[in-house]
Amino acid sequence: MAMKPPKGKPPSQRGNRHAKPARESDGLNDTRHVALHEAGHAVAAIVLEIEFSKVEIKRRLIEGGTSEGFTATRPFKRDDVYGKDEETILRHITPCFTGPVAEMRENPNARDHGAFKKDLESAQGIAAMAICELSRKENGETWISPEERNKDRLIALLEAGEKRANAFVAEHWDAIVKVRDLLLRKRELSGDEVAKVVNWS
Repeated sequence: MAMKPPKGKPPSQRGNRHAKPARESDGLNDTRHVALHEAGHAVAAIVLEIEFSKVEIKRRLIEGGTSEGFTATRPFKRDDVYGKDEETILRHITPCFTGPVAEMRENPNARDHGAFKKDLESAQGIAAMAICELSRKENGETWISPEERNKDRLIALLEAGEKRANAFVAEHWDAIVKVRDLLLRKRELSGDEVAKVVNWS
């Protein structure tokens, strides 16, 4: 199946639609884990200078299920990465992984919910938009063919992004934990509030 480029979607929209109610005890939707996940995304957005307005841990209905948390960055554009150097591309891919990586430090079940899959799909979409050529359908819609998508460089970019995310989370762990704790108290933080925490950590 061909993969469509992401349509200006924030790097995190944590949903529980892939988690079964019987597994609630596994901590898949534990508020502390949701907050840690979103804090990982939010701190990365500040440090890597990705335009970012807010982060929240509020349950709300979305298409196909519910959202447990959300990190809002500006809409992503293909021009942000297409034809750019690897450092620029990785600056956009790495934040996709920082949420799951941060959460997995305290929640080994993090891979079992939809948020992990959504973040991986976002990273894949950004990498594909950076290095793959777009095809155009008769109706004008663009898409990325399987031939373009299955490239060694694509896999290498994703592996590099995840590796950097692991190093990032280790380096900025104190700030991530402080943002998590503040999120647990306030439920929503602005980009400026997160920046203050990062700058003082």
